[in-house]
Amino acid sequence: MKFVVCLISFISLSFIGCKNGAVSPLEFKRPNKSYDLAIEGCLNSLNSMQFIKLTKPGLLPNGQVIPISGAIVSINDGNNEVFLSETRSPGVYSGNVFDNTNYGHAYKLKVRYDNKNYTAVDTLTRLSMQPDTLPTTASFLSNGTVVLNVPKHDFGASRPTRWLIVYHGINLWSPSVFNMEVQYTYSDQFGPPNALYPLTQEIRRVVLNPNDTVTIFRFSISRSYEAYLYNVFQETDFKSILSTEPGNVYGNVSGNGQGYFYCTDVAEYKYLARGLVNK
Repeated sequence: MKFVVCLISFISLSFIGCKNGAVSPLEFKRPNKSYDLAIEGCLNSLNSMQFIKLTKPGLLPNGQVIPISGAIVSINDGNNEVFLSETRSPGVYSGNVFDNTNYGHAYKLKVRYDNKNYTAVDTLTRLSMQPDTLPTTASFLSNGTVVLNVPKHDFGASRPTRWLIVYHGINLWSPSVFNMEVQYTYSDQFGPPNALYPLTQEIRRVVLNPNDTVTIFRFSISRSYEAYLYNVFQETDFKSILSTEPGNVYGNVSGNGQGYFYCTDVAEYKYLARGLVNK
C-alpha cells in the first residue's frame, strides 16, 4: 500500500515539475550531427533522361524536408560533363546522359550549392542477359488462380540485384518519382544477419488470374551500393533482441551531405501469371 502511495506521489511531482518548466525526458533532442543536404537518385541505363533530387533534411519530428533550388548539378560520364536543370518539381533536376551504358566505369555526380561542393561516385555494373532465377515463387490454386509469393530479401545470391515485381495495385518503376514507396526485393550476396535469432522474412502474397500480366524490373547493384543497403537494413529490417542502438549509415556523398548516388543497369520483363509457375 505504501508503494502505491509513493508511486502516485512521484507521478504527481513529475507533472508539477513539467508544468514549472522542467525538461521532460521525452522531449525531442536535435541530432548531434546535421547535414547540409541529402541526395537521392541514380544513373540508369534504361532511359537517357536522369533525375536527381536535392533536399535539406528536417531536424524536428514534425519538420518537413525542404527542396533545394538553385543548385548546379552535373553528371560526368568519364568524357562529358552533363548539366542537369531543375524541373517543375522543386529540388528535382534532370538531364540527358546519352552515354548511359558505360559498363564497368564510374559516373561522378557533382553538386554545388551555397558555395559548397559535393560529389558522389558509383560504378555501373552490367546485368547478365537473363536472370538465373526469379526472386518469387508461384503456384496454382484449386480454383485455377495463381498465388504469387514475393519476399523482400533473398540471401546468398550469386550477385547483388534489386527487383521490382509489378502487378495490379503496384506502381511501375519511374526514375523521376521520388515520393512513392517502392516495394523492392533484394538479392543479397551476404548471408542473413543475427544467426541466433533468424530474421522474420517479409513476404507479399497476392492471388492473380492466370492471364494477368506481371512486369519484373531487374536492377544491377555495385558492390559498394550493396554494402550500403545492407547496413541500412541492419538499422531497419534486420532488428532483433540482440540489435545495438541505431547508428549512422554513411553514403557516398562527400562533405557534409548524406544519401547515395548509385548507377544501375535496368532490364524489364513481362510474364503472364501462369508463366511464372515452375519458373
